[in-house]
Amino acid sequence: MRYIVEIEPGMYEQVRRGLRALGIRIVREIPPYWISIDIPPQLAERVEALPGVVRVSRERVFRIAAFIPVEKKLAQLYGLLVNPLTAPMALMRSAQLDKGKYYWVTSESRKALGAGEADKLGIQGEGVKVAILDTGIDPTVEDLLGTPSESTMEIQPIPIDLNGHGTHVASTACGRGAWDPHGKLLGVAPRASVFGIKCLGLGIGTGSTSDIVEAILKAWQRGAKIINMSLGSDIQPGERHDEEADPICRAIRLVARDGVVVIVASGNSGEGYASTPGICSDAITVGAIDVEGKIADFSSRKHPDYVDRRKPEVVAPGVNIHATTATGSLIDVMQFFDGIRRACISGSSMAAPHVTGIIALWVEYLRKHGVEPDVNMVKDIIRRYGKSWDPVLGHGVPEFSWVVNYYEEVLK
Repeated sequence: MRYIVEIEPGMYEQVRRGLRALGIRIVREIPPYWISIDIPPQLAERVEALPGVVRVSRERVFRIAAFIPVEKKLAQLYGLLVNPLTAPMALMRSAQLDKGKYYWVTSESRKALGAGEADKLGIQGEGVKVAILDTGIDPTVEDLLGTPSESTMEIQPIPIDLNGHGTHVASTACGRGAWDPHGKLLGVAPRASVFGIKCLGLGIGTGSTSDIVEAILKAWQRGAKIINMSLGSDIQPGERHDEEADPICRAIRLVARDGVVVIVASGNSGEGYASTPGICSDAITVGAIDVEGKIADFSSRKHPDYVDRRKPEVVAPGVNIHATTATGSLIDVMQFFDGIRRACISGSSMAAPHVTGIIALWVEYLRKHGVEPDVNMVKDIIRRYGKSWDPVLGHGVPEFSWVVNYYEEVLK
């Protein structure tokens, strides 16, 4: 069974020696604070007793925060297509769904956050490094051409985006603008310096705790100012989650102390559910709304862990978001009319990069005025200029004008 070991500062080598003395195979090293190991459950207490070990946690499985998981789409499509009686109906039904589907293209959805006002000031995220921790980014698509990626996945070390989710998320946050019949595809912060770290994969978009912890540290080491994590692992109704014992929350806290702002999707299991790392106090958690500004039915909310921590902090467009996706991707297999390298999908996954983009605009604006923001300042802006927090919509949709008001009224 896979466990991740958290280590006290300065004790990394001592813990490594202790593990080897116990005959334990080290699967992955994530210096200076984590090591991943394979052990039977009865050995966990012995490992936790080693000098320098803070705690030992079982690794969790994390997945993309898209509303309909790609494996479910594949199963639905396959089940209909393999039967000659239902195959024509399947194709026809998909065409009908597409024909009536509302396409909220990113050049329009970004306006909900006031990105157009930032455009008028020449603020488009320039100089702000944004890391997308996801299924990778396709560097051949037109609005993300040449975008670098790397992988922290043991079994998929090449950062190819086979799923399409990571490319869609990056396009929503930082796409440079691509022509599309439904309208121009332009990210919220099109001039930000975006890069990808593949920590989810296997086609369907899953990854482990250690995949994600290492990705957070790599993003930090590469100088990311903002990290987008459109991923999560559900916390069920009635279940409570200890963020102090959560390696990903601990990693988020570590980088937040160095000024990195981490944006996380709230999850897609609906009312009564939460998600980790959505519960992390040092992250900005984002729920999804539709074109009418109503909360999406699937957006996770009202779990006691969320209510205790005032989550989500904000909401953003997350229903039928039309953006670029990877070549030959799986994320939108049930749709046939989105076009090549396009997908119109829903989820708090799609809401989070809208907020990542607007925070990139805030960062550029404040830097132009000699201010380097951190997550505490970002949360202060949200609390001051958003609406009164409620457990469904948080403080509402963040807008570019909030940072202008904050500078003029608080910092100037």
